[in-house]
Amino acid sequence: MKRGSWTFAVILATLAGLGVPAYGQPVINVSPSSLSSTQKSGEQVVRMMTIGNSGAAALDWEIMEAASACSSPADIPWASTAPITGTTAALGMQPIDVIFDSTGLAPGVYTGRLCVSSNDPAQALIEVPLTLIVRLIAATPALSTFGLAATALALLAIAFWSLGPGRRRT
Repeated sequence: MKRGSWTFAVILATLAGLGVPAYGQPVINVSPSSLSSTQKSGEQVVRMMTIGNSGAAALDWEIMEAASACSSPADIPWASTAPITGTTAALGMQPIDVIFDSTGLAPGVYTGRLCVSSNDPAQALIEVPLTLIVRLIAATPALSTFGLAATALALLAIAFWSLGPGRRRT
């Protein structure tokens, strides 16, 4: 009897080593694995992320931000999430809003990470890379030189057509 129990324990340990969860454990899934946004300065763009639980127990999670590595969490002023903590039931999913805010940012590329920590014994931390690209806004005056020239040419063409050969002014 002890031999059969020992064999069973070895099989469970082997399965856990292959990423198969032990019975009654939460299993975290984060999708997508990275997020990005390209936008003009002064815009807020919301991207969707999902925290799923394919395990058999409740998954408790928390999201923090980091400029470079999750070992050093720090606020990223241009990124936020809602909600930032939660519990996802077994076989459940939780949508997360990831807000990219380019207000006050100069054109350029900004990077950071979302750090999703959980009570999943096999994967307690998942890093989600973030990229924000702030575009340069080209100035377009209401009446450009090209616009004035095109308008003048159009008016000349209309005048020439209406006063062209064979037409009379009345």
